[in-house]
Amino acid sequence: MPHHHYLTGSQIDVIAKLMPRIQYLQDRGLTRQQIIDTLVIAEGWSHGAVMDTLDRIKRMRPNRSSAT
Repeated sequence: MPHHHYLTGSQIDVIAKLMPRIQYLQDRGLTRQQIIDTLVIAEGWSHGAVMDTLDRIKRMRPNRSSAT
């Protein structure tokens, strides 16, 4: 299973587009699984891109909890 790899320019663009979308869904109170389902199933984003972006956001905001 390949894990961390260097990002291409297009991958960086995808993450840049996904970050505000994920943060918006988090702010609306969606769980991690609901965010994944919304972006991957309903909106057609790559599962890997969504997971990578979620992990990046988690590293940026380690104390953030989904329950407020």
